[in-house]
Amino acid sequence: MTAFTFAPDGRCFAAHAAAARIVELAATGDAQRAITGLTATGLAAGSTGELYAVEAATGRLWLLTPDGTRRALSHPAAALHRVAFAAGGSQLILTEAGAPCAWQGSVLADGTVAHLEPVYRFAIPEGLPAQSPGDLATHPKRWSFFVTTHGLQLADHDGRILGLFDPPAAGALEGVALGGATPTSLFVTCGGKIYHRPLRNPEHLWQ
Repeated sequence: MTAFTFAPDGRCFAAHAAAARIVELAATGDAQRAITGLTATGLAAGSTGELYAVEAATGRLWLLTPDGTRRALSHPAAALHRVAFAAGGSQLILTEAGAPCAWQGSVLADGTVAHLEPVYRFAIPEGLPAQSPGDLATHPKRWSFFVTTHGLQLADHDGRILGLFDPPAAGALEGVALGGATPTSLFVTCGGKIYHRPLRNPEHLWQ
């Protein structure tokens, strides 16, 4: 699998780029449908059934609606990489490979995305090149975690980088996810292992 995401109602969407398809799974794990013809490398599922899919090879951002409509959306990213919802689904975050920033825009009523701006500008240690963003995860309190070459970066909803955290082991970070109802746990993958850290103060993650 190249990407997966969970919708607010518990459904899971998993992308298999090699097979050029996205599979929708119910909360029980049962397969409900397959979306074919897309080599997705990033996914984000909304509360009303809409799905955003990134095709890194073509640089396209797709809007997939429950009725089967498939629409390519315009965006300013030169090398689109990942996508995620923020601010309760009212905004969308896009990252691009090799860029020192991530984009954020407003999700409109018809599912399109407007006003994409380079809101998140990553911390880059002096003398080092811009990193290639990896995975990302967003918190309901509007915090965002970005996996970068230089470590895990925590940003607030205004785009300010509040923390840069080193990998928990030798090697580069690979993925990040949040778990729990609040959520209350941070998970990262590094060197083929999964690491877990509790979020003791979900209201103010940088403290």
